[in-house]
Amino acid sequence: MKETLEDIICMEEIPNKMVKIVFTIVNDSGSIFSAFINGAMLSLLHNGISLKKTIWAFEFSVGEYEQLSPYPQKKEEAIIVVINLNNLKVVSAINS
Repeated sequence: MKETLEDIICMEEIPNKMVKIVFTIVNDSGSIFSAFINGAMLSLLHNGISLKKTIWAFEFSVGEYEQLSPYPQKKEEAIIVVINLNNLKVVSAINS
């Protein structure tokens, strides 16, 4: 996740500064990676940090008969997709 966020922040526009994003997990019943990515994006946008691209992540599981199910539970195998909202291209897809 660190690499994903480092790739989108325009660090050259804020030299000699550090961007620190802190997450507190209250409950992990699944979809935690997408929650981290989307929460980080909202925080960066809200605080006016210059970004190279805006990304959005979502997770889903593939169920019986290959049906896609959003919000997989922690025990289910999930597919995580990160999309660049500027051009709607997939940045990464991870099978967890």
